[in-house]
Amino acid sequence: MKKTRSKLTILTAVTVAIVAILFFSIDNFGNPGGSNWKVPGVAKKLKNPVPSSKLSIKLGEKLFVQNCATCHGESGVGDGPVGKFLGKKVADLTSKAVQSQVDGVIFYKLTKGRAPMPSYKTILNTKQRWSVINYIRTLKSN
Repeated sequence: MKKTRSKLTILTAVTVAIVAILFFSIDNFGNPGGSNWKVPGVAKKLKNPVPSSKLSIKLGEKLFVQNCATCHGESGVGDGPVGKFLGKKVADLTSKAVQSQVDGVIFYKLTKGRAPMPSYKTILNTKQRWSVINYIRTLKSN
């Protein structure tokens, strides 16, 4: 009976692991860049209340380096040292696809997160998140 219980425990653990892997990879199936991120219409209408000033951009850069560069890279192209281990292509923040998104969409994504990107709602306050967006707007593709 003890052997049966051990086998059942191992089988359960393996099943849970497989389901978890499938769950976290299904969003990426056929969509390596994760570009089908559903954003509510109300988020698309949000306007950045933090003026894009030298101070805001400097704050945004500091927060970006501390919180985002490990995945998105120092220049925002998605080449951070951790990014290659995530199993998903990290967004190139300098790309036309990202830079053409309205501020509210980026704010929504930064606030809500989506695996493997964390939610920054409790990590950065509202003003800080908008400042990160002001900094992202300064990133240019090479």
